Amino acid sequence: METSGKGKKVWAAVALSLVPGLSLLYIGRWKKTIALFVIDAGIILTLVLSSSYLAKLIALNIYFFTALAPLIESYQVARYGRNTIDSDSRWYVAVLLLTTGFNALPLLWQSGAFSRRAKIAWSVAVPVLAGLFVLFLARYWNEAEALLRTVLNG
Repeated sequence: METSGKGKKVWAAVALSLVPGLSLLYIGRWKKTIALFVIDAGIILTLVLSSSYLAKLIALNIYFFTALAPLIESYQVARYGRNTIDSDSRWYVAVLLLTTGFNALPLLWQSGAFSRRAKIAWSVAVPVLAGLFVLFLARYWNEAEALLRTVLNG
């Protein structure tokens, strides 16, 4: 059973949110923590192992979208004892599915806001959208990478 987190130190919740999921563990939301740690692993591997500026930029965007909601939720729970953003809501899970792709599938299947049919539909749609994104990147990767290198290296 997840705890409310009321009485936790706000500064600790905010600081721990630099690693998506860690702040949720601090406030007692361990189920969400596990799902977000899967996302964290993919982001960290990309940032450490990739030499591509474009891959790192994509990973940092995923990090931003992944970290934002847990930061807000952890802050609100630590400060007020409740969260006004429903991170199990359809819009939240859909935004994560569209921005982080496969990494958000565990959150989808944990969410009570979706029917089984909707979960299956999203589980099919995410790979299709990811495939289209990969095709787009395959076509324009070199141009985007060259542009980023020029901008970042001066």
